[in-house]
Amino acid sequence: MKKKIINGLGKYCTAGTKEKPLVCPLNGQRQQNNYQHTPMQYIEGDPKSAIWIVGLNPKFNNNNNDLHFRNSQSLKNPLTPNTHPYFKPFLRVSGELWKKDINGILSANFAHTDLVCCATEKFPPPPSLLTKPEAELVIENCKPYLIAKLKQNIPKLIIGAGKRTCIELVKTFMSEKDKTGILLQNKNITNSHIEKYHIEKYIEGMTQTTLLIDEKFEVPIIFSVHLSQSNYWSDRRLGREIEQVLGEINYQNLP
Repeated sequence: MKKKIINGLGKYCTAGTKEKPLVCPLNGQRQQNNYQHTPMQYIEGDPKSAIWIVGLNPKFNNNNNDLHFRNSQSLKNPLTPNTHPYFKPFLRVSGELWKKDINGILSANFAHTDLVCCATEKFPPPPSLLTKPEAELVIENCKPYLIAKLKQNIPKLIIGAGKRTCIELVKTFMSEKDKTGILLQNKNITNSHIEKYHIEKYIEGMTQTTLLIDEKFEVPIIFSVHLSQSNYWSDRRLGREIEQVLGEINYQNLP
């Protein structure tokens, strides 16, 4: 049976089917922290932004998880380089990601969300918090929310931050071109047997591809390393690709 979201409430983060619900291993932490927004509402910045950055999961900020205090309205506040340390490295990537108001204050031209909606110090967390199978269940539990958010908003460009995020996005919204490429690379498999490791091998060395969202919207995705691990050359590579794609989609004239 096809998986669907059956409960997106902040305190009870449950996906799966009615017959077989998936209770997220981070659900207890979510209840304890009393999140003020639902996984579906977890989009930072304007959801209608043409550019979306999709990461793996939100991180604690100096061991202070302020994310759970933010409600659906405050999440829509304009992002700035000081909203969270995560956003500051994007300053050196491209000026197209930022805009200035009349007072010279920078705000983001992008929205941000994550594959996993709950904050942890790192992901996967240490085994004392989650086992490896539990961490995989967290991803499977959260992924339907990301799928629904992307289908609801259809960005014009996605920047995928981190290998696992990019693999999951390509797997979920695979274009016919990528499907053909993977099958040619692995001639002993069929469509229904494409696994994550096939996709990882296929996109190795690639810097971008196209996602097919809702089976009709072609959305370019640019693969980004975690910027904390990047250098000047990888930042400029990312910046040039962003600027090139934005030029091709006539970004300045988008509504």
